[in-house]
Amino acid sequence: MVTPKAYMDTLRAISTVDFKPLVAAVSVPTLILYGDKESPPLQEQGKRMAEMIPGAKLEVIAGAGHLASIDQPAKFAELVGRFLDSVKA
Repeated sequence: MVTPKAYMDTLRAISTVDFKPLVAAVSVPTLILYGDKESPPLQEQGKRMAEMIPGAKLEVIAGAGHLASIDQPAKFAELVGRFLDSVKA
């Protein structure tokens, strides 16, 4: 359970910090994954991140929200497993 103060501190941090330089510097295989019922601003953020990270893979899970791993655990595991298999050395 998240306390109201912790929640507000998190919102404050993510709304005031510019993560773009950090995201643009990612140079490892990256999977961006969210549910199609995720809030529109977070969906847009995911799309922008996928565009900024070279070679990033974007997956959207139907019928899932913010906690896609809980809403659609089998599909989540399938997509993460497929991604991990694709980056094995």
